[in-house]
Amino acid sequence: MSFEEFTVEGYKELIRKAMRGRVFEPFGTTEEQAHVLWRHDVDMSVHRAARLAEVEAGFNVRATYFIQFTSEFYNVFENTIRQKIDEILSHGHWIGLHFDFSMVKPDDTREVVFEKMEFEKSILEKLFGTKVKCMSFHNPEMNNALSYDDDEICGMVNTYGRSIKEKYVYGSDSNGLWRHTPIGELADNTDNKYLHLLTHPVWWQEEPMAPRSKIDRSAKGRYDFVMNNYDQLLLNMGRPNIR
Repeated sequence: MSFEEFTVEGYKELIRKAMRGRVFEPFGTTEEQAHVLWRHDVDMSVHRAARLAEVEAGFNVRATYFIQFTSEFYNVFENTIRQKIDEILSHGHWIGLHFDFSMVKPDDTREVVFEKMEFEKSILEKLFGTKVKCMSFHNPEMNNALSYDDDEICGMVNTYGRSIKEKYVYGSDSNGLWRHTPIGELADNTDNKYLHLLTHPVWWQEEPMAPRSKIDRSAKGRYDFVMNNYDQLLLNMGRPNIR
């Protein structure tokens, strides 16, 4: 594996390959022309997501960004995070719900699970003034999420639904490496008329880095953000900052 592949420049090359003979569509499309559903599960870095949204806009293509409520790296209610998601939407992209199935209790019925999804969906729609028309599961293989393979859940297209699995060739950058066929190879193959591609924004940095270093960078960025807010608050209030 080459770290150079997982950079912004490497990401641009993936877009170029996917664009050849295909259009970029939202989940739920009825387009029969060759197309790609490009999906971002935003697990760790909304800032990197906003950067990729800018890159995609430069190619005049659109992707779907799936937002999570349980991430330890960001909080959708923070002003800075809301602003970044607004930036993503301002480029014409779509947002979806990234539902963390580990929050589901063992004795939850399907009805209770659906209520939790509907609740999170409604919050996203109210926060960002847009319809949430699709959803994805966070770490679906670690939980029972893949048993929920309905094509539609709570009025949202399920990215793990049966119809999508049957129709689309799937590729992912999970864990910041190519665990299966690399996305570039899938996109290069013109026989792959319909593509469902999953990327995680944290893996696509400006310079080559090991996957764990990217996580470390996001964690430290989160720490610096919190501490700077604390320092600035005391400064604004004229209070001593005891160190």
